[in-house]
Amino acid sequence: MRPSGGNVYFKDLPVTGNSVSVVRTKVAYVPQDVDVGRDSVNEFFDTIFSYNAVGFTPDFEKIQRLLEWFELDDSILKKEFKSLSGGEKQRIVLILSLLLERNVFLLDEPTSSLDSSLKSKVVDYFANDPSLTVVVISHDPQWAREGLRVVDIPNK
Repeated sequence: MRPSGGNVYFKDLPVTGNSVSVVRTKVAYVPQDVDVGRDSVNEFFDTIFSYNAVGFTPDFEKIQRLLEWFELDDSILKKEFKSLSGGEKQRIVLILSLLLERNVFLLDEPTSSLDSSLKSKVVDYFANDPSLTVVVISHDPQWAREGLRVVDIPNK
């Protein structure tokens, strides 16, 4: 049944055409399809951080820590995005979402192109930070861990 009325709120703010830009500054979205450019990873980061709406400069030490956590060598920053594997692309976009310093994440199949070890690292990163609110759409059983609230939506 389709809703016939009501309102959507985000942190006590009604989400409307006028307020959606405020919500966008608080939420990071990582799509399943992460083929986002042809430039180098560094140029991709520079482009994202050049938008006025983002409003800050990336922390290079944090980039380094995140590259290490997600098992990427810093030489990846010089590679063209289109030349990366699916798993590398996913991890780069996850790193970008974390660099945006949001505390609400909408993740669509964020581990679909990763091996078991890397899937576990991604889930660990998001599941072990109580300051984050994470909504994940996934078929990956790694997300069904003790302490995480899982909603199973059956096919109709």
